[in-house]
Amino acid sequence: MEKKKSKVNMMSVASMIALMVSGWVAGIEGVEISRYLFGEDGTAVNNIIICMLAVVIMFTMMFVHLVIHEAGHLIFGLISGYDFSSFRVGNIIILKDNGKLKIKKYSIPGTGGQCIMLPPKDNGDEIPYVLYNLGGVLINLITAILALIVLLVFGGNAIVDAALKLFIVVGVACAILNGVPMSSSQLDNDGKNIITLKKNPKARKAFANTFSIFEKITEGKRLREIPEELFEIEMEDKIEDSISASVIINKFMRLIDLWKLEEAMNLGEYILEHVEKIAGVHKNIVKQEMVYCMIMLDYPREKIDEMYKDKELNEYLKMAANMISTPRIQYVYSLFVEQDEKKAKKHYDNFYKIMKSYPYEVDKKTEEEMLLKAKEHYSNKESK
Repeated sequence: MEKKKSKVNMMSVASMIALMVSGWVAGIEGVEISRYLFGEDGTAVNNIIICMLAVVIMFTMMFVHLVIHEAGHLIFGLISGYDFSSFRVGNIIILKDNGKLKIKKYSIPGTGGQCIMLPPKDNGDEIPYVLYNLGGVLINLITAILALIVLLVFGGNAIVDAALKLFIVVGVACAILNGVPMSSSQLDNDGKNIITLKKNPKARKAFANTFSIFEKITEGKRLREIPEELFEIEMEDKIEDSISASVIINKFMRLIDLWKLEEAMNLGEYILEHVEKIAGVHKNIVKQEMVYCMIMLDYPREKIDEMYKDKELNEYLKMAANMISTPRIQYVYSLFVEQDEKKAKKHYDNFYKIMKSYPYEVDKKTEEEMLLKAKEHYSNKESK
């Protein structure tokens, strides 16, 4: 596979600058708090402890703004006519299940939170996208401005002032990082998505299809039960926006659910080669499922190992230990490739342990079917 040329990752550079500025402000505020508490008599140890406290406040404000950002998507999604589906912060998710709100544990590696909404049903392919995408940025800015007003009107306590200043700095940084159109090697930010959707009718259709697919999943349908036309996308030399990339990932997973494993392998190769804006988590899911397909199609061990022992995939599997697909792929690899039934049994038991508290019923059905098909395939091979 040909290596892609490296590009300057503007989002990573901007994130680093934002972190450095926030850290600089935290250091200054730490000194101010130390003076407030100890005057000029504070020891070096006192100053270090207080500066560490300021850094803790900084990271706390980052978490708060993460929640605020996702809440912004929720608020402006509702204003735009969207319906609530789920809201996640860290590993706690609130989701609507058969009209009822439920709280469960669920996390996606590499993401701190996520708000998923279902768009208005009467707009066809032209679903509202500006306010929905911009909602997080607007709320980050609005709350930062409110904090500035509070600071100017009621400021005076060094500790409270430090928290407010860091809240303002982090809020503005979040707004810039998400609002100013930028791309990382894996994703486009909210501002970039708006520009893409405005200029590219194919991306708007992909945006609408992605939501339609998710809506049907929330209704209890598996990917193979969803109409094929929602997964249609032009196979270009390069797919350069993360919106279109999400549709092709769903198409890949649908082929596996249809048990068209050879077709899935071909599409997986295409994704790894031609889809530029693919999230790291999605890229590793593709690799993981390609390993599954190779094992079920009886590929030679060296081909399977080449993919399974990929460094990025191994790091992902460690981070995704609580995802239901992880013990399933580990079970299949241990059973077929390592031929270690004892180790495979541990992964098998872990699969059912995770399954008990997993929030998505459709995923549970799909994953268990894939696990049992692998178990049956192994038994058939052993009996020959």
